[in-house]
Amino acid sequence: MIAEGAFNLDGSQPLAVVHSGEQRFDDLLGLFLGQVLQEAVKDVLAGHGAVDLGLFVVVLQLSEVNDPITARVRGFAVYLKHRFLGLEDHKRECSAGGAFRTIEWDLLEAANVSKHYPTAQGPLPILSGVNLALARGESAAIMGPSGSGKSTLLYILGALEPPSEGAVTLDGRNPYALGERELAAFRSRNVGFLFQDHYLLPQCTVFENVLAPTLVARDGANYEQRARELLDAVGLSARLHHRPGELSGGERQRAALARALIREPRLLLCDEPTGNLDRKSAQTVAELLLTLHARLNTILIVVTHSAGLAARFEQRFELLDRRLERR
Repeated sequence: MIAEGAFNLDGSQPLAVVHSGEQRFDDLLGLFLGQVLQEAVKDVLAGHGAVDLGLFVVVLQLSEVNDPITARVRGFAVYLKHRFLGLEDHKRECSAGGAFRTIEWDLLEAANVSKHYPTAQGPLPILSGVNLALARGESAAIMGPSGSGKSTLLYILGALEPPSEGAVTLDGRNPYALGERELAAFRSRNVGFLFQDHYLLPQCTVFENVLAPTLVARDGANYEQRARELLDAVGLSARLHHRPGELSGGERQRAALARALIREPRLLLCDEPTGNLDRKSAQTVAELLLTLHARLNTILIVVTHSAGLAARFEQRFELLDRRLERR
């Protein structure tokens, strides 16, 4: 081992280290907080270290600090958990014997985001100084009274509506710096939306609705096979050729969830996804949402009035007086 502990942001005072017998994964806590740990990480990734599941608990508890550096540390812990436990075949791996390669993963950042609308009486403020940082694999619920700006924030994060001030980036890219066509392509490829209303096309079958976002895709993926797999995952494999009018409310929302995930987006945004459903259907949709989020390793943000749904998320926020506060 190269280091016995992690480092603070300025590289000075060591943080507390978790030891677990022979296991020596504690070094990873400081991957982004001290460059000297790079060799230790390479050693572990080369197969000379052991996985300490306790580390993941420690790192994920860093969620009390919602800044980009901490989000990257949490994101790396999620990556390692998936890699070593075989939960997902990540494409961005480190070579097992060669030089250490920088691992890229996705981070959603909102920095000092504000939004106001012009009115005859002057600017109408909706959001003020909102900051948020989530790494891939993380989820968050946002609550707040009606009219507090929850949906507006979701649309800003999803590249649908630009902020008045501040910046939003996904994987280091600011979508609002793109041209109109590039912005549409960015949103289509990287962001999935699930709304309170399903917005399925009534003249199309469930299968056709799920495939609709792929009409503009040019990546050669086998979306028909993926649509079948997603519809099977949400329990609609027997409803492929039914139209929305032949489905229950819960089934329509499950079809909309499959549609939101068809292009494997990095970011999944949900605006009151269970708001129009009865209790049983709402529980089913919530369970599917969280299960597929974990399986596909998305960044998941849900706006909801349901305290029960919000309680199931690892991070919870509330919009009050135009500001986003951790609960």
